[in-house]
Parts: sequence; C-alpha cells; structure tokens
Amino acid sequence: MRRFWLVTFGTMILAATALPAKAEYPLERFWRRFWQTAHANNRWPSPYVLPDREAVRAPFRQMVANGWKAQSTLNSHYFEENGELSAAGKERLLDILTHVPPEHRQIRVERHTDPQITSARIQSVEKLAGQLAVNGEVPPITVTNERAHGWPALEVDHSRRKFIESIPEPRLPEKQNFTDAN
Repeated sequence: MRRFWLVTFGTMILAATALPAKAEYPLERFWRRFWQTAHANNRWPSPYVLPDREAVRAPFRQMVANGWKAQSTLNSHYFEENGELSAAGKERLLDILTHVPPEHRQIRVERHTDPQITSARIQSVEKLAGQLAVNGEVPPITVTNERAHGWPALEVDHSRRKFIESIPEPRLPEKQNFTDAN
C-alpha cells in the first residue's frame, strides 16, 4: 500500500512538472504583443539615439585617425637618395615628436623599393629620434606602404611659373574716334 501511494504521488509530480505552467491562449498572446508594441512606441527614439550618434561619429573618428596617420608619416621626399633624413625631414621628425598628441605619436616611414634603403631610412630616423626624444621616450617606428598624396613642390613651383609666364601682357584697346553726325 505504501508503495502504491509513493508511485502515485511520484507520477503526479512528474505529470505536473511536464505540463507547461500556463497554457497561452491566442487572445492572451495578442494582448501581450499589443502592450509590448505600445510600450516600444512610447519609448521610440530613446533606444536608437545612441547607436545613431555612434554611426554618425564613426566616419569622423576614422578621418581624424587617417589625418594623424598622414601627419606622422615620413614620406620619400623627406629623405635623401641614400636614406638619410633631409633638412625638411629632420624638421618634420621634430614636429612629430613635439606636436603630435601622445596617443597618435607613431613615426611611420615610407617603404622604398630597395630594402637596404628602407633600413637606412629607419636607422636614420631612430638615430635622430633618440637625440630629439621628449623625456627620453622614442615613439614606435613602423614601415608603411602608403604613398604621399600630391607631388613635389618643385613640380608645383615649375608649373605655376610656366602659368604666370604664359599670361599675356595687359593692353588697352586702341583709341577710337567718335564723330558726331549732325
């Protein structure tokens, strides 16, 4: 008898846990979804404001990062043929070490087609950066494949001078005689 009651009681517990706690009827589902939608409509712009702001600001952050990357790159026109820094390159390196914010301070050296010249460029930059370093900290020096946008100043100056030379001399029109026909 005791076994009978244990088996019956155990079966009832298993049956109760196997059934869902509450059956959901179509009308209850409708009202639940109705109120969820109503509350979402009342909160409408709030959940989307921060993602929208982030989506707008992300391209500008990328532009700023690209600008600092371009400003801290020593392109080929800052080096002599043998890989040593030119006078302009030394000034540019000093500017990178002193004016670029620390979070963007990374010296990038443009890669040359000859690996020996690239290593000479890096050694030249490391040597001068060690001498000019602020607080004795030399920022990381990396090699980049990015080329400078634009063209050398000598070419720009040459084309501007040619343009100025091609401008015709200013001249006044010839004097015209006007006669009164009376």
